[in-house]
Amino acid sequence: MAYDFCVSTAFKVHFLVKYCLIFHIATQFEAKFLINFEAVFSKIEILQPRYVLWRVEVKVLRVLSLIIIFSFPVNAKIAEISWNEFIEHTELIAVVSIQEMKRIDETSGVTKVKVLNIISGSNHNKEIDIDWKIGRISQPLFDIYHNHIVFLKKKGNGKYEASIIGRSFWKLEKDYSTQEYFVDLDTDIHMWHLKNIPEYIYDVREIAPKNQYSEPYNGRKVYLNKLTEYFEQNKT
Repeated sequence: MAYDFCVSTAFKVHFLVKYCLIFHIATQFEAKFLINFEAVFSKIEILQPRYVLWRVEVKVLRVLSLIIIFSFPVNAKIAEISWNEFIEHTELIAVVSIQEMKRIDETSGVTKVKVLNIISGSNHNKEIDIDWKIGRISQPLFDIYHNHIVFLKKKGNGKYEASIIGRSFWKLEKDYSTQEYFVDLDTDIHMWHLKNIPEYIYDVREIAPKNQYSEPYNGRKVYLNKLTEYFEQNKT
């Protein structure tokens, strides 16, 4: 019975992975889930005969999961782009909070956001719609628990979209020790390919681990106040 439960649960997790928006993150969860259950079953002697079969299934699924995890970012062809080119493609930079998200189909959606602050560009609307797509290098905009800095260009239909796919939605976090808002650039693989970011807008600081399995690391923190000052000083 326990074996059947675990097999059933594993396939439920696999189903979740298949249809989850954040595909590679969910896949990592699946891999950890399977590895943890393998450790548990290896200690239960009464289930040893069935454990052998379970372990084979676990190894197959683990290999498939790891292939997906590591091939996802590697196979994604993320072109390098300079900061200047990034800004040249951007018409509006704003701090926004997500109000509503609508999924159009399996690969696209639209998010209604409230404009909290304009950093660069012009906009007279309190709320705007941002179209997005899901792909190897593109991002959805759906994290309702964080505000974002968005880099946008306007479409012909009056809506906005990412100025450069994969780099245009920056999640804001708060440093409670200083009460400052910042963006952790180095947690997003897409940002590794954004080159020549002005040193004025970021500091290299130690990033605290997000869970017990991670370790602190030195990362680039772009501070909201520094980013705002940068564009105020570089108005054309």
